[in-house]
Amino acid sequence: MKLKLHTILSVFISLILLCIIPGVGLLSLNLFKTRTIQSYADSRRDTLLQISDSVSEHCQKIERLSLSYSSLDYIKEMAELPPGSIDQDDFRANIDRIKRENDESFFFPEIEYEIQILFMNGLSYSSDPAHLETLLKLTETLWFYEAVKYQKDFLWQSNILFKVDEKKTNVISLVTFIRDSEGKTLGAILMNLDERELYRIYSQIIGFQSTIYLVDNKGQIASHPTLSMVGRFFYDMKIFDSFFEERDWAQIVKLGNEYLFSRYRSPENPWIVVEEIPIAVITDPLQEIANSINFLTVILLSLSIIVAIFFSKRIALPFEKLSTTMEKAGKGDLTTRFEKSGYEESIKMAENSQNFIDRIKSLIDEIKVIEQQKQNSELEFLQMQINPHFIYNTLFSIRCMVDMGDNGKAGEMLDRFTNLLQKVLRLNSPMISIMDNIDYLEDYSFILSQRFGALSLKYKVDEGIGNEKILKFILQPLVENSVFHGFADGFAEDSFIGISFERKNRDYIHIAVEDNGCGMSAEQIERIFGSPKEDKNNHIGLLNVFMKLQLYYDGKASLDIDSEVGRGTSVHITVPRRGEEYENSAG
Repeated sequence: MKLKLHTILSVFISLILLCIIPGVGLLSLNLFKTRTIQSYADSRRDTLLQISDSVSEHCQKIERLSLSYSSLDYIKEMAELPPGSIDQDDFRANIDRIKRENDESFFFPEIEYEIQILFMNGLSYSSDPAHLETLLKLTETLWFYEAVKYQKDFLWQSNILFKVDEKKTNVISLVTFIRDSEGKTLGAILMNLDERELYRIYSQIIGFQSTIYLVDNKGQIASHPTLSMVGRFFYDMKIFDSFFEERDWAQIVKLGNEYLFSRYRSPENPWIVVEEIPIAVITDPLQEIANSINFLTVILLSLSIIVAIFFSKRIALPFEKLSTTMEKAGKGDLTTRFEKSGYEESIKMAENSQNFIDRIKSLIDEIKVIEQQKQNSELEFLQMQINPHFIYNTLFSIRCMVDMGDNGKAGEMLDRFTNLLQKVLRLNSPMISIMDNIDYLEDYSFILSQRFGALSLKYKVDEGIGNEKILKFILQPLVENSVFHGFADGFAEDSFIGISFERKNRDYIHIAVEDNGCGMSAEQIERIFGSPKEDKNNHIGLLNVFMKLQLYYDGKASLDIDSEVGRGTSVHITVPRRGEEYENSAG
């Protein structure tokens, strides 16, 4: 009993399913990991929100404190004074007094800050005199120049570095600009907050193995647990934002390790709160389950591969043989036979394929016979084509001779014309010898000479090839073309038509028909073969000869025309040599 192919496939699929089960388990584990990471990221949003609110609250206090200075009439009056109108020491003493009053107020008791004032008229102040030198250089910075140029009222500037002796201090500044009624910048008030003070605000909220820091919109780190990271342009923000797409978290590989990045933006907070946590911290608890699944997967996969190899050979081998045989048939070997082996389905496929190939072979053979018959018919039709005007003119010439009493010449012309027709009608073979072709041309040229005057054809035949067979009646149209087109205006004393036959090499014969008539242009030659309908001179004989050569010699013959207006035309034909055995087989 032959097993059905679908039975084998059912067993095979069952085994494959055993392999898929661990795969589904691994996929589920990966999905679970992804959901765990997503849930963890969502839970961190509240933490980042809390940090953002704390930082925003502190920033708002600094903004209110800055407003308490910038709104003072004294500040505006000092900014509008011309240079040198007030002593620098008096100005700084007055600002010290104002600062003490603000510090003692109940509005801002817990805020630690440094105030700096820089006016365009030369007045300056720093609550920490050691930072005054750095303050005076701020007008040279790019950010200060852009803020003045674009008329910003205030901005938060990260990473202003004050260096005193060996001590470096990174400050975050709220810069408030003082302008006159016309909008001209008179100076700026800087409320400086030590970066460590800002870090202290949110450091208590940072979780285990979590790094939280603040980044401005340019990618510069404003505050970071690691002091050396403060001020670095750590990110290209366009690329950084592209990782997140529409979410507030993303998995990003950094320095070869994968991290969970979370971010929080708030319109009240000038900075983006960013948290990064190693993915391993979140997923390590799931690794033990993953190891067990991987172990089972390896065992089941190994067994499945062994079983799959065994059954695939049993199932696939007959089809491989069918494919190989079909490939041979596809390359043209229609004699190949399909081996019947394997299961019932493969045997039926082999039988149907064999029937299919046999049917194709039979149809091709039929087509070949039909095409050969068609080709023979076309060739016979072309060979039988004699110009009707030639027949009419010949008979008319004979009648005129009889009417004029020249019966002897009329009889000779009638004999020649009869010989010509007999050669056309009685020769069954498509091939005749070169000498028979010359005989035919002699009869033809004699008839033409009676109408157009003395016409002499000059022949040149290489020794030993006179009995070589060539396609019959291919030279008469070429001679006719020379007579009617090359010498359309009549023959001169030096007019000639030459026909030569020479052995080109061992396998080919070269035939040339040359005249010194009016010649043809390149455009006329192109119309003969390219657009015969546009050929006004009707060189149909040339085209017929070309078609005969193509039909009979299967593309192995060639016809070339070399002509120049005023110098004559040469038609060159090259045909394969055919021996006596062809004549016998054709008969």
